Amino acid sequence: MHKVITRHLVKTFDIGVNGNLYGGRLLDWLDESGALYLKETYPHLRFVTYLMGETVFHKPVRQGEMLTFVVTAAVEGAHSVKMNISAMRAEETVLSTVTVFVCVDAQGSKRGIRD
Repeated sequence: MHKVITRHLVKTFDIGVNGNLYGGRLLDWLDESGALYLKETYPHLRFVTYLMGETVFHKPVRQGEMLTFVVTAAVEGAHSVKMNISAMRAEETVLSTVTVFVCVDAQGSKRGIRD
């Protein structure tokens, strides 16, 4: 599985003090891409971010570059979805992580995905 979720163009606003893409912005986009995947896959369910596992920043990213966010694996549990998400520049991985999202009801309590 290799599903493109979204793309982002790195703008001046996204650059940190060292001239590279600010890591917090990259994490924001990563979380958003996981949420978009879930909205597309489970359109009638609500999910919240539960865990961002080890996040590896492989390469710096500069202004003007475009990143593509892909889900390379997703495993559905009883109450959660665990997915591998990568940020790619062309064919090069610049960030990779494992993220877990938990399914919740309208009050924010955990619920089963298939309930």
